[in-house]
Amino acid sequence: MNKPFKFFVRLLVAFLLAQFFLRLLGAATLAGLVGLSLGLVGCAYLFDFLDWYYEGALRRALKPKAIGWLVARLAVGLNTVEQPKGRPADQSQEGKG
Repeated sequence: MNKPFKFFVRLLVAFLLAQFFLRLLGAATLAGLVGLSLGLVGCAYLFDFLDWYYEGALRRALKPKAIGWLVARLAVGLNTVEQPKGRPADQSQEGKG
């Protein structure tokens, strides 16, 4: 009884997410809704299979603490300003005074 319940809960969540995204994009059709819902449920089961195959490595890698560090490193990397090519860093302030 536990497996059908998990499947239908996942299907309900996938259906609601698919409906939200399709309405947001303005492409809400019945075929698109069913296809995206089943695709999302399939991705959830694929993730579970891969997590089982790699003995929980995916679930450990996707803990909130690990995701937080990855997002922080990405944000720092995106906010890094590179010097323009061809000009040394110490000459960039000369000429503005």
